[in-house]
Amino acid sequence: MTDGPSNDQIELNKNFLDGFHNWLYCICVVTFDLELGQALEATYPRNVDLSKQDISNICYLAFPDSNSGCMGDTQYTIRLETSGNEKCPKDYSEYNSKCAKHLQVDCSYFLGYVYFRQVKDITLPRGYLQKSVILLTFLPFTNLFSKICTAIAHEYFENGPDCFQNICSKIGEWPLPMPGSLINLNLLDQDFQLSKLCNLVVI
Repeated sequence: MTDGPSNDQIELNKNFLDGFHNWLYCICVVTFDLELGQALEATYPRNVDLSKQDISNICYLAFPDSNSGCMGDTQYTIRLETSGNEKCPKDYSEYNSKCAKHLQVDCSYFLGYVYFRQVKDITLPRGYLQKSVILLTFLPFTNLFSKICTAIAHEYFENGPDCFQNICSKIGEWPLPMPGSLINLNLLDQDFQLSKLCNLVVI
């Protein structure tokens, strides 16, 4: 496993970063390396604080327990303890004060929404592409982020990593996640609504 990302990474201005972090901590891409095993290929945006232990945990959980029979696409959710270095957005205090207990944020744990793809690829040494796109967040909106993860992963696998600049910028424009109001979210030509009860509706 690698200690950190090795690719060119995204820079966003502070306002967009703050807006992005209100919803996601980061987006990770984990791949299988013949020498390293499951390795962190990239994180988006670039200015995220992930410890070596965070990265090790993310890589370990990025693939299904037994992926030998998981041809095609597989989705699941993970929960992992943070290293304590991650900064929790200040607006989460107000969010927690207005939200039902089971939807409150606990910044001592990441929730990860994983989209794993395993397909044959004769151009690769192992003969297979094995890669995961992971959304890391503190927010427990399973239906919402599962749908968003699907949209992001499809865009990435079709068009490559250049898509993340637009994705991160668009998420940075989203309004604050606040209970009691209907929130409209647009991403990759899809519209999502987060209702007052935090239920997902795809338009």
